[in-house]
Amino acid sequence: MKNLLQRNGFWYLRRSVPEPLRPSFSGKKDLWKSLGTQDRKEAERRFHDAMTKLNAEFQAAERAVNAEAEEAAQMASARADAALSKFTRLAGQLGLPNPTFAPADPSPENRDFIARALELGQLQSRPKSRSEAMAMIDQALEALALEREHGWTFAIGQDPDGEPIWGVPERYLDPLTHFLEEQFEATKRSLEAIRAQFQGAAANSPASGSVPLAGAEKAAKPGSLRSLVTVWTVQRTPARSSQADMNTALDRFERLNGPLPYGDVTTEHVRRFKDDLIRDTSIKNATKQKQWSMVRVLFTVAKDDGLLATDPFDQVKLGQLKDDAESREILTRDDLTKLFSSLEGEEWWLVRVALYTGARLGELCQLRKPDVTVEGGVTFLHIRDDAELGKTVKTRNSVRKVPVHRQLMADGFAEWAASRPQEQLFPFTSAVASKRLLRRFKAVGLGEGKVVHSLRHTFIGAARKVMEEDYRERITGHKSQRVSRTYGDYADLKAKIDLVEFGVEESASS
Repeated sequence: MKNLLQRNGFWYLRRSVPEPLRPSFSGKKDLWKSLGTQDRKEAERRFHDAMTKLNAEFQAAERAVNAEAEEAAQMASARADAALSKFTRLAGQLGLPNPTFAPADPSPENRDFIARALELGQLQSRPKSRSEAMAMIDQALEALALEREHGWTFAIGQDPDGEPIWGVPERYLDPLTHFLEEQFEATKRSLEAIRAQFQGAAANSPASGSVPLAGAEKAAKPGSLRSLVTVWTVQRTPARSSQADMNTALDRFERLNGPLPYGDVTTEHVRRFKDDLIRDTSIKNATKQKQWSMVRVLFTVAKDDGLLATDPFDQVKLGQLKDDAESREILTRDDLTKLFSSLEGEEWWLVRVALYTGARLGELCQLRKPDVTVEGGVTFLHIRDDAELGKTVKTRNSVRKVPVHRQLMADGFAEWAASRPQEQLFPFTSAVASKRLLRRFKAVGLGEGKVVHSLRHTFIGAARKVMEEDYRERITGHKSQRVSRTYGDYADLKAKIDLVEFGVEESASS
């Protein structure tokens, strides 16, 4: 037995360590394992077990070395270089250390330069393994989540009422917040895609374009319902409010049925969605109709594009639900009397104009002096979009001219508007106005469900009694006024709107 040797009276197993494995055994060229006996025969008996154990150690070390070599090859690949480069850019955006990573295998003439750059912090040590790279990405994801939760605000203080003072025009808050959320989500998806590359699994985002470093890609599953939203958005160009409604509707559908691929949705899933909507007493029937139509339109899009042969919504109908908005939201004469007696100044005028025009609060709060116009002897409010002035409307039909009601003229609205010290008629944004007026509504004891938007519903309810649907929808912005409107048409609108009454027409301006 050439590997059985005696030292100082005791027998040992001696085994040469293969050179590639020596780092795993503290650099030793030979290993000596004591057999714990001075008797040769007993040593020979113990030799084979000891050799088996030592061989197992060598095999484990060899597997580790091979894995390390494979890991090093993965980390030195062009794909890893691309992933690390993307990470460096994103880390810089998050304010994390982001020097360029050192090359995996520098040329001999560049090694001294790279070593010096590492010392000076001009280069960053390259992660030695995918797990190390993923740990760095996890740190970046944590920093992103913290920044998303606490790292930004548009408020620069508070007013005496405790309302925030915004550092940007309030009309931009919603679009800017939506934009920032999109940016946060896009950064998160990018980091997760890079992490998935190192993990050896395909990234979830279909837009990432990333290829896993290891492991075969799985076959793509059928598209999700939310993937149809992109098609719908491109084809229909919906308003932001409609996109928000779509998300709400899909949240409900997926809460009931799970995130199904659209090809797997059956009539039973649709029926479950319908039953849940009908049983929900917390939302109005108009909202139920809207959520139903939102999900249904996705299947219409899929069928029209040849993505589905049949539409499961064709076999399940929601039906016409009772209009329950009027009974819950209409303001009574007593409500209005209490409200107007408690208001003064701009708030009084804002509520007064909202009641007698049926206009949305956001439309009124962005009115300027030039929007009060006179044509053919009729005074109008011109509700319109204007990108330069930051004025927006809910839909294309919302662009319109609303004749000023006879009671507003009697109240002195035209003179009040002309005397305003600023171009803007009302000195607050719709969000601030809504909060302030809601406090006033509650202070005078208006019941549950009677909110600022109730003014619009109250106008529509009163208008139903005195004018045809075509006139009512043109006044409230549900039907377009853009085409073929003459002074005669507007005179007719003026005559119709003057018929609307609420029983408080004798009230005077504050």
